[in-house]
Amino acid sequence: MTVLEGARALVSLAHTDAVPDPEDRTLIIAVESETDDLALGEVRKLWAADALKEKDVEIASAETLYIGNASCRLATESPSPIAAQTNLSE
Repeated sequence: MTVLEGARALVSLAHTDAVPDPEDRTLIIAVESETDDLALGEVRKLWAADALKEKDVEIASAETLYIGNASCRLATESPSPIAAQTNLSE
């Protein structure tokens, strides 16, 4: 799972105490908000190939930007306490 996919999967939990650290919650919400226009997952099937090429550049840039953040690693590494709560580690 990528950082962006992890943020999307966790964003609903980030609005609750399921993500205990307020800084982690803020980061997850911010990452998802800043990247919600990027085509990830199943929705990619609905996008035109030329548009995907452009968005893939943005996706790579965003992944590079956020991958070094410890909170993002916590959300996407396995085993992760947050991932375990949401079945992300499977």
